[in-house]
Parts: sequence; structure tokens; C-alpha cells
Amino acid sequence: MELIYDKTNLQTADDIIGFFKSAIEYRKFHKEESEKIACFVFDNTHETKIKIPLDEELEKIRYEFGALEAPGQPEDDMDEADYIDTLWSRLSSIIDKVNEKRTV
Repeated sequence: MELIYDKTNLQTADDIIGFFKSAIEYRKFHKEESEKIACFVFDNTHETKIKIPLDEELEKIRYEFGALEAPGQPEDDMDEADYIDTLWSRLSSIIDKVNEKRTV
């Protein structure tokens, strides 16, 4: 997880969003590590590990990563891999929306 490890010096909200985006990008090429990536992000954005408190939006994103540690089972006949990809894609969209609101 080299691409993510260099993002663990989180001092601003922008750093945290960048860290979240790096994790999403890293996962695109390492899908087999999805649960480890989710755990890594969740653990490294805990209030004891970062220099600023998370606002409500960033805290929600943090918990979304936490939920991806154990994503559950898909409904209906959806393939499990497709289901997990869908969850990560949803999270990526949430991060993009939060980032967009902050840059306006």
C-alpha cells in the first residue's frame, strides 16, 4: 500500500480528502486488498492519529471506509465482486461531492 502510506501525515481537511482519494485510486489496482485498504484508512483517520478533528462529512466518509471492512452480502443474484465494486464506487462519488463542495 505504498501509495497510501505516504499520505498518513494528515494535518488538514484537504490532506484527509487526498488520503481518501488515494485509497480509492490504490484499490482500483489492488481489489484483492479491499478489506485491508478500508481498515487502513479507517484506522489512520481516527482522532488519535490525525492532527485535526474531522468535521461531520469527513467523519461519515471515515465510517463508510469502516463499513467496507466487512461489506456484507449482495442482495438478489448480484455477483459479490460487482457488489463490492459498487460500494467502492459509491464511496468515491461521496468523496468527490464533498471535495467539490469544499472547493466552490
